[in-house]
Amino acid sequence: MTQHLYAEWTKLRTLTGTGWLLLALVMLTVAVSVAAAAVVSCTSSGCGYDPAKISLFGIQAGQAVVAILAVLAISGEFSTGSEEHRNRIVR
Repeated sequence: MTQHLYAEWTKLRTLTGTGWLLLALVMLTVAVSVAAAAVVSCTSSGCGYDPAKISLFGIQAGQAVVAILAVLAISGEFSTGSEEHRNRIVR
């Protein structure tokens, strides 16, 4: 199991653009959350919005970046044909 985890870690580490996508994930999550919180205005009598839901709105945008990272990781493996080698090792 440790060898498999190390192989996956190596694959993600050596893919081009992985670091930039992770940075984009953090930046997009924070930026969308800040923008969503800045747009909402509350009166002194109260707020009709759920503050936790609004502050976590950037998580949804960040999930799209994670999906892109997953597609890149999987497609990179299939484009090189290394999934056949891995299937022989796992079985």
